[in-house]
Amino acid sequence: MQARLLCIAFAQLLLSGCGTGVFTHRFEIAVSDPSGRLGAAPFEISLFDRTMGASEEWARKTMGTVAPAAPFMGEYQSVETKLMLDSSPAQRVVVSLWLPAYEKAGYFIFSLEPADGAEQQMTLPFAPWADSYPEGGKVAPIPARVRSEARDSAWVFHVTLDIPPPAQP
Repeated sequence: MQARLLCIAFAQLLLSGCGTGVFTHRFEIAVSDPSGRLGAAPFEISLFDRTMGASEEWARKTMGTVAPAAPFMGEYQSVETKLMLDSSPAQRVVVSLWLPAYEKAGYFIFSLEPADGAEQQMTLPFAPWADSYPEGGKVAPIPARVRSEARDSAWVFHVTLDIPPPAQP
């Protein structure tokens, strides 16, 4: 009887236990710019956590480059609440992306519910650095294609940013 009660108590502990885990997601980002809007490559690009700081200075800490033959390779860590035995990757990944050649006054928000092995279309909306930036409504969001792979309890994202041509006046 005692062994049974001990087993039940242990099972409840395992099933009800939860905690947090840190997951390192990997990004491979390419840029498709058929109109030449961005100018000559390479282009600066940054992935960053806007909750730690939504400023150009903060974004520069993770700055890298992207060019046609050299995609940007970066990592982003997220913290997730998980049950004790749950090793699945995050259900949603949100990270900020800054591409100053496209728009210097702010960044774009990558927010996705990944599907393993699937290619998804998404649009990255613009968020200005400043609290008040009336011109921000004129900044076109960046369309993207994303193929997600679940790997090691995290995600690997193969992203192509499809830069739209400049708006005609």
